[in-house]
Amino acid sequence: MVSCIMRELDIRKNYLDGDGVDSIYFGGGTPSVLDIGDIESILNKIREVYQVKDDAEISFEVNPENIDIDYLFCLKKIGVNRISIGIQAMENNILKYLNRKHNVKEAVECVNKVLKADIDNISIDLIYGIPGLTNMLWQESLDMIGELNVNHISAYCLSIDEKTVFEHRMKKGEFTPVDDEKCEEQYHMLVKWAKKNGFEHYEISNFCKLGFHSRHNSAYWKQKAYLGVGPSAHSYNKESRQWNVANNANYISSINKGVVLYEKEDLDIQDKLNEYIMTSLRTIWGIDKNLVSREFGIKYLQYIIEKASRYEETGHVNISHNSIKLTEKGMFVSNNIISEIFISDLST
Repeated sequence: MVSCIMRELDIRKNYLDGDGVDSIYFGGGTPSVLDIGDIESILNKIREVYQVKDDAEISFEVNPENIDIDYLFCLKKIGVNRISIGIQAMENNILKYLNRKHNVKEAVECVNKVLKADIDNISIDLIYGIPGLTNMLWQESLDMIGELNVNHISAYCLSIDEKTVFEHRMKKGEFTPVDDEKCEEQYHMLVKWAKKNGFEHYEISNFCKLGFHSRHNSAYWKQKAYLGVGPSAHSYNKESRQWNVANNANYISSINKGVVLYEKEDLDIQDKLNEYIMTSLRTIWGIDKNLVSREFGIKYLQYIIEKASRYEETGHVNISHNSIKLTEKGMFVSNNIISEIFISDLST
């Protein structure tokens, strides 16, 4: 697999252009199953194929139960400067409910190990809206997070996706999903706590201390091009999106033949504008009115302003001279607002 990932980098060396690579992210699974030598080989290949900036953000995902201090020291040595930890919850019964293998003690120890390895850029993932997670438990969890030295939090409401364990359990009547009102309460508790503890709410689900925005995720939201390598990896070059075959065996077989198996979606102007609306409205920067006018035309800017104005009256949107942004009230119901603002037909 590692050999094929490096070979794919060679095959796709012309996919990206521009002034160099600003971020690298090892994730979408459990990259810590790889030896340090494999991680270093992949990083060296990236540096060989692309111009990586000296101050590039290099992130690495870990789980609390399977990481040790020596491994973290080695990650630091080969250039990893940001660690993302899948904590998810700070209550042992909730962790069991989520089928997580770690406990709260291991989560705390993991953060401390990362700090001891002299990596101070730490992000954690949290989930709210979980059956059994009362507001009191959620507040206690947030207060525990406040005692940890982390500077970035990604927090998501539990969603029940099709063909998952949770959907199966729900259909069997083992639990009832948390209602929207309770989820919204916990979301606003998070926003209030984050502000009180010095975190900037810079994207609907993301909070950071000053200077610790995720450069990698921000690139997605700002519509920058990116390359994904490995099975199921997604790529975007501003003209199309593509995603590699998910099956490991098929991926390895194709790469060994010098071919990357993928599906592709070409983007027309409507797709590009709607993607911009969707990603920009999720952030504190919002829709840049000048950008829309310049790249898509004044007619479509006027259409967006007209649609957004309906939500300005209800306190969900703020429209200024230069931008259109969601308010805190609007962020929790962002999907409804964004879908309403989407352009359905650019020819009209």
